[in-house]
Amino acid sequence: MVVENHSTWEGRCPKYEGIAIQDALAVPMVYRGEFIGILDIMTLAPNQRKLTISDAEVLEMFATHAAAAVKEAQYFDQSQQRLRELEAINSLSKSLRNANTRQEIVNALLSETIRLFDGEAGAVWLLDPLSGKLVQQSVTGWFRRIQQEPLSPGEGLVGWVFEQGRPLLSKEFICDERASMNFRQQAQPGWGGVVIPLNSKEEVYGALVLAFPSYRTLKKDEIKLLGAFCEIAANALQRESAMGLLEQRVHQLLSLRTVDNAINSSLDLRLTLDILLEQVLTHVHAEAADILLYDPRTYSLKLVAQRGYRSLVAHPLNISLTIGMLAQILIDRQMQQIEDMTNISIDQTRVSLFLDEGFRSYLALPLIAKGQLVGVMEVFRRDSKSIAPIELDFLQTLSGQAAIAINNATLFDELQQTNTQLTLAYDSTLEGWARALELRDNETEGHSRRVTSLTLRLAQCLGVPEAEWIHIRRGAILHDIGKMGIPDEILHKPGPLDEAEWDIMKQHPIFAYHLLQPIPYLEKAVVIPYYHHERWDGSGYPQGLQGEQIPLEARIFAVVDVFDALCSDRPYRRAWAQEEAIAYIKEQAGRLFDEQVVEALLEIL
Repeated sequence: MVVENHSTWEGRCPKYEGIAIQDALAVPMVYRGEFIGILDIMTLAPNQRKLTISDAEVLEMFATHAAAAVKEAQYFDQSQQRLRELEAINSLSKSLRNANTRQEIVNALLSETIRLFDGEAGAVWLLDPLSGKLVQQSVTGWFRRIQQEPLSPGEGLVGWVFEQGRPLLSKEFICDERASMNFRQQAQPGWGGVVIPLNSKEEVYGALVLAFPSYRTLKKDEIKLLGAFCEIAANALQRESAMGLLEQRVHQLLSLRTVDNAINSSLDLRLTLDILLEQVLTHVHAEAADILLYDPRTYSLKLVAQRGYRSLVAHPLNISLTIGMLAQILIDRQMQQIEDMTNISIDQTRVSLFLDEGFRSYLALPLIAKGQLVGVMEVFRRDSKSIAPIELDFLQTLSGQAAIAINNATLFDELQQTNTQLTLAYDSTLEGWARALELRDNETEGHSRRVTSLTLRLAQCLGVPEAEWIHIRRGAILHDIGKMGIPDEILHKPGPLDEAEWDIMKQHPIFAYHLLQPIPYLEKAVVIPYYHHERWDGSGYPQGLQGEQIPLEARIFAVVDVFDALCSDRPYRRAWAQEEAIAYIKEQAGRLFDEQVVEALLEIL
């Protein structure tokens, strides 16, 4: 376009007012259809030469070349900028690859951004999942002098960015009403900055704060690059969080296996519960934990296991459930979590204990096995922070294991008690049989009791395993049970038996064998009733065994039975003196009796 008289041209620019412009020529700068700018020339008055169309054609040629040159320069600047951005991203990525923890990640982010953007102060804030607040995780420059308190989402510049998920520019911190009062009062005058969210595709982890002098204006490309930095760091935090979560899950599974092994390998409930509580304090952010057993007969709980208490607590501690939160937990059978238990009554028994311990945060999980409440697991913290969700899941699983352990122990105790009662009943029955035999055989009263006691002492002296003692006892009590099959006329004959009668009498060990062998409860006890008339030299009956062919239990009882018989009155003779009986036993050692057994008997008499 050619303007022949600029002073009268209605489209003249106020910028040129006062300049004696005679005429002007302007042509567009276009590169491949893209408008780049305008190239214009002017003549000043007085000038006799007028700008013409020919001048315009020449200027258009220059404009075409100039547009190409400008575009190439822009391409070069952009490529250099992209190169610098890629180098910066590569540098940050390299630093983050060497970072293994959250702290190392945020330190690397802050260090790299300060270096690349010539910053003088900055900080990285991360969300604490336990408290739900933003906490300053890394800081540098004059930010170090600021005493920062944790911020809630939406509070201050950092809280706003975290909540909104987009960058925020502040011209000067001390004048920015969006900043927290604490920060505004401590910030340096003449400084502003930018706050960028640390967000991945899934969530926001925190924010990056960089401080710059107020005169410095950040370009859009710089803010965009900072956003890319923060996204890379957020992805690194996400990976670290995922790895941490996976590692925590693995540790929890190993912990659950440890508890399972304790439940399956031990019948000691207190030992199992101690192992369980140890796993609680190892894998949960808590300072103390305990297990309370429920007694439905008294409607009370007993403290039977605890970890982390500072004071010594007597076990079991009985806890009344008239009032308090524990009573409600037993009714509702629901988990209860309290961030501050200072003014809440858990129960009336432990008020002073909780005050002395300084507990603040409280978690109670009912222990339910097969639909029945068996107890409560309590977890304590000495601050007002709640337990994280992943740890709550773990505790609920552990509470299930605790309930199983308690139920198993209860069933075992009940079974053991029933077994003891049955054993006592069986043994009482055996003693009744023995007494009946004594009455039928005219035995001296107490013969079975005496020989049983002495046989057990002798067996212990000779090193018979403890597991065999119960069978020895039962066998000794029933040693003459076979005489139930002997006719009364033979059993009660006042004088010596003839040969035929002796043949019948010698059958009573065989009768005992056939009577006791089919009974599993007495199967191992049959040794003494069957073999106690065998003799060391083979002269005994019913099988004529000799030496060590005869079971040790029978060899022991044979000596004791003869000794007690000699020392007791019989219808056909009076009792021998103990010295006479001992002399006879010694005389028959190595013939009728095992010499080692005789020596042991003489030691304990």
